[in-house]
Amino acid sequence: MSRFVDPLVVGRVIGEVVDLFVPSVAMAVSYGAKDVSNGCHVKPSMAADQPLVRISGRRNDLYTLVRTTWVHAPVAGWLPRSPRVVLLYPLVHIHAWELAADDFPLAWCLQLMTDPDAPSPSDPTMREYLHWIVMNIPGGTDATKGDVVVPYMGLQPPVGIHRYVLVLFEQKSRLVDGCASPPADRPYFNTRAFAFNHELGLPVAVVYFNSQREPSGNRRRR
Repeated sequence: MSRFVDPLVVGRVIGEVVDLFVPSVAMAVSYGAKDVSNGCHVKPSMAADQPLVRISGRRNDLYTLVRTTWVHAPVAGWLPRSPRVVLLYPLVHIHAWELAADDFPLAWCLQLMTDPDAPSPSDPTMREYLHWIVMNIPGGTDATKGDVVVPYMGLQPPVGIHRYVLVLFEQKSRLVDGCASPPADRPYFNTRAFAFNHELGLPVAVVYFNSQREPSGNRRRR
């Protein structure tokens, strides 16, 4: 846990954006060939287009406790259509069901991205500035498989070094249209309040990076 959480504490992401949490899902973020790690620097010109956000998890595997000949399903009243149970010694063991995609009640995730340092890290009067929200991302896929609530906006840090925070929540179920309505505007967004209002609980993964305005000469060369 500490390997993932410590940079978030040092970067004040925990405290200013989210509460302390236990990471339970791996989230990989990349802008083109650049992999994003906590606290790294990303140039605005590299982040004009949305990043690739990949989420761990296997959609078609379900682990079930098998004891003698009785099978306990993880969801009351639900069993896969064609289970293949193999009993080995000892009689209590974990067995992986192999399921078709429509057999398994998928895990859904919601991901958002904000800038808690807008317009200036020394005076963040517009905290947080919302850059992106995607809901209904199936586990084991990436953000392109979800439903966009707020379209991606590239980095526009006017002054100083800004933090850009990507937060992943696990949804209790698939959200239908209107359940996660977009905010009226991008400034003054609050990640904690959004999670509370939509019963998302604590995050399951967080990644953040830094960015600052590029000299005009660098932007022209790109």
